[in-house]
Amino acid sequence: MPDDDLALNGFRKWNDVELQAGGTTRDVTKMRFFLGRHGPFERTFDRTATDAELQQAIRDERSSLQALGNT
Repeated sequence: MPDDDLALNGFRKWNDVELQAGGTTRDVTKMRFFLGRHGPFERTFDRTATDAELQQAIRDERSSLQALGNT
């Protein structure tokens, strides 16, 4: 995997609502993306999440894939 292209592909971000126990709801932001040919990866955040937090999640997933490729 060291030669894999882990560029961000197929990025999608949307607002959604999750049902919680007791019938309450939680406002969330979801994102789905591919890194090169790997994915899809999907993450759920509180609606108040910043773009920096979303970008960090992408970087974390990329680092995880790179670490797997080095084993």
